[in-house]
Amino acid sequence: MDKIYVWLKEKGHPVIEWLYGHFHDSSIEYISGTKFTLLNIDELKELI
Repeated sequence: MDKIYVWLKEKGHPVIEWLYGHFHDSSIEYISGTKFTLLNIDELKELI
């Protein structure tokens, strides 16, 4: 997944939000203009 993210950024894609999870924790972190959201095992995120 890291390689996909780096490739997208190198190609100029405006990666605004990145979701990942199943680590039994939740958090939100902003890195280089991208919002990284870690979802807990049963946590859902509505995408619009």
